[in-house]
Amino acid sequence: MKNLLKSVMLITLFLPFFGCESESFEIAEEAIIQDSETTELCANQKPQVQLTNNCNLPVSLKIQDQNGILLEFVEELPIGGISEWKPFNPGTVVLTIFTTSSTKEITMNFNYCNSLEIGIDENFQLSTNLITEL
Repeated sequence: MKNLLKSVMLITLFLPFFGCESESFEIAEEAIIQDSETTELCANQKPQVQLTNNCNLPVSLKIQDQNGILLEFVEELPIGGISEWKPFNPGTVVLTIFTTSSTKEITMNFNYCNSLEIGIDENFQLSTNLITEL
């Protein structure tokens, strides 16, 4: 009985160590696979923009090239809404974010595989996160 109790305690003590090793290898392998998939997905991917509306009004987004030609449009994104990603051709674009009472513009040069997340808060202040994939 004494040996049985010791055996159970030893098994209980060492069992988590054996389970962790195979799991960490699986996680590392998944990370490598995901990294290679991301690299493959980025090849010649058009730049894109996504808008998150935390403002007190519906917000619209116009994406125009430097000649003023409309490339993409998000009309009156509801309060708390997140737009779909809007892709466009690489180059210099003008992003116009507006409500019924305010307007802001951002002019940027985009390359392939660039993604821009734009957030707008209740004071109509913009926050941006440019993601550049290599």
